[in-house]
Amino acid sequence: MVAPVVAQTASSGQVYGSPDIDVFTSTSEFEPGTQSQLRLTLQNNGEIDQSGPERYESRVTTARGVTVEARPGDAPVEINTGTIGAGNVPMGTVDLSPIDITVSENATPGTYRIPVEVSYTYTRLVDYDPSGAEYTDNTRTRTHYVTVRVRDQPRFEVVETSSTAQVGNTGDLSVTIENTGTRAATEASVTATSRSDELTFGTGSASSTAQVGRWAVGERRTVNYTVSLAEDATVRGYTVNLDVDYTDTDGIARTSRTLNIGVTAAEEQSFALENVSTNLRVGADGTVSGTVINNGPKRVDDPVLRFSSNNPNINVETSEYALPDLEPGDSADFSYEVGVSDAANANVQQLNLSVAYRNSRGNTRVSDSLTTNAEIAPHRDRFVVEVANNTIEAGSERALRVRVTNNGDEPVSYTHL
Repeated sequence: MVAPVVAQTASSGQVYGSPDIDVFTSTSEFEPGTQSQLRLTLQNNGEIDQSGPERYESRVTTARGVTVEARPGDAPVEINTGTIGAGNVPMGTVDLSPIDITVSENATPGTYRIPVEVSYTYTRLVDYDPSGAEYTDNTRTRTHYVTVRVRDQPRFEVVETSSTAQVGNTGDLSVTIENTGTRAATEASVTATSRSDELTFGTGSASSTAQVGRWAVGERRTVNYTVSLAEDATVRGYTVNLDVDYTDTDGIARTSRTLNIGVTAAEEQSFALENVSTNLRVGADGTVSGTVINNGPKRVDDPVLRFSSNNPNINVETSEYALPDLEPGDSADFSYEVGVSDAANANVQQLNLSVAYRNSRGNTRVSDSLTTNAEIAPHRDRFVVEVANNTIEAGSERALRVRVTNNGDEPVSYTHL
C-alpha cells in the first residue's frame, strides 16, 4: 500500500521597504487680512527594497500613527490648528482635516514656503519563516514644504464713517473706504447689510448696494446710504456689514472680506412745554400761551406747533403756529386765540400740541403729542347791572339809579341801555 505524499512549502526570507510620503496642498492662494483653511494631502509612494509576500510588503510600506504639524516658516501667516493625527497611511493618498490659518493684514504679495512636519512609525524589516515573522520598527520625522501665494489684489479698509441715524427717523449713513491693496479693482460695488431688523435701508430693505466703478490703489471712495430706525428701536450701536464686489485684473469676479462698521443711533427727537398759561371760559374767547423747548438731540428746521382738541366746543382760529428754527436746547414762545362755545361745560380739558418739522434730509416729521390741561371757567355775564337805591314808597315818585359794571376782560365803548 502506498501512502499519499503531502507537499509542504517551507518558505522563509526577508522583506525590506519603507513608506515614502510627500505633502501637497490644493489651496495655494490666500488674501491678506483673512482667515482661511490650508488643505493638505499626504501621498505615500512606498518603496520595496526586497520583495516578499504581499502582506509583508504592505507592512513595510505603511506609515503608522502619522501626525502632521504645519508651521509658519517665513510666510506671513499664523497657524491656528495644532498637530493633526492621520492614523495609518498605506500606499496612496489621504486628505487631512483642514488647517485654520490667519493671513496677516500687512502681508506682502508673493509666494511662500510653509514647512509641514510629518512623523510616523513604520516597519523597516520583516524576517519571516514558516513559524512566523519578526519585525524591525523605526520612527521617522521629516519636514516637507508646500508653496502658497499671497495674492496681489485689491484690499479694502474703512477709514471713516458718519451717520445721522435717529430713532423713529430717516437719516444718512456715509462710509469712506480705501483700497489698501496692490491692484486696482473695476466694476466695484459696495453692499451694506444690516444685522438688525430695527435698522433698515431705503424703503425698509435689509441691504443696499452703492456702485463705485473703477477703484485705484490708494484711492478713497465715499458711499452714502439712506437708513431708517424703527420708532421702538433701542438707543445703541447697530452693526452693518460691508462687502465689496469687484472684478480683478484677470477679469475674475471676486468679493472682499466682510468689513464691519457700527452705526450709533441718536435718541428720538423730543420737545417739551413750559410756562403754559390759559384763561378759557364758557361762551368767551381766551388764550393758550407758553413756551416750547427743543430737547434734541438734533436741530429742527421750519418747526410748526400744531394745536388740537377732541372737544368740538373748543375752537382755535389758526391751529398752526410758526416757530423759528430750533437748535437743541432752544425755546420759543407761542400764543393761541381760543374760543369756547356756550355749549361747553366748565371743567378741565386736555389740549394736544405737537411739533411738525423738517429733519436733516428735508423730510417732514411730527413729534409725539405734547399734552397740557386747561381749566374752563363757568359762563360769566358780560355786564352786571345793579340798582343803587332799590326802595320806594307806595304812591311816590323818585329817580332810579342803576350801576352797570363791565364784567368782561376787555374795555367796551358806545354802550347804551
